[in-house]
Parts: sequence; structure tokens; C-alpha cells
Amino acid sequence: MLKQFAIANNCAVVILAQLNRGSVSDNNREPALHDLRDSGDIEQDADRVIFLHRPNTDLVTGSPQSDTADAFEQPTHYVSAIQAKGRDVGTGMVGLYFKRSIAKFMEIARHAA
Repeated sequence: MLKQFAIANNCAVVILAQLNRGSVSDNNREPALHDLRDSGDIEQDADRVIFLHRPNTDLVTGSPQSDTADAFEQPTHYVSAIQAKGRDVGTGMVGLYFKRSIAKFMEIARHAA
């Protein structure tokens, strides 16, 4: 239904979906398409599926990322933006930093500068 709306109106539709509960408890693993199986036809109909995943460890510095640290203790979080499905464009992953005080994602090269 949303895909038909997007085609009829020649626009992009962004859908936020919660992952299956089991995927959260699996040792902080990266999300995958099968985690959306109970979310209707999102997995099947979407042209692109992009997951945002914050691992327990910053993959650039190797330092741990705490779930309970406040913004002063840990001002940024490393986040993996994972394109798990990309009709006609493929899949891939890019690392970003999320600056918590301004709620903004930044490229890693910009963060280091």
C-alpha cells in the first residue's frame, strides 16, 4: 500500500520499523533482513532497507561504547549504517559518528578533523 502511494505520488516514503525482540538479545549482532519478517511486507516491498546499528565497541578506536554513559562521558557513538537491501544499487556499510549533544550523524573523517 505504501509502495503504491510512493509510485502514484512520485515520492520517497521512509518507514521506521522495530526489529524482532530476539535480534536485540543476540550478543549485539548486526541486524539483518530476516529481523523484519514480522513487520508486514516491508522486507519484500522496499527498494532499500537501511539499518542503524551501534555495536558495543567503537570499530575505529576499539574503545567500548556504554549503554548507560551520559552525553558528557561519551559525547559520540560509533554507528554502522548498513544497507541490507538496495534494489539496483546493492548492499554496503559505512561507519558514522553520532554526536549526541546535537543529534547529528557525521562522517568519520569530519569527526577526526
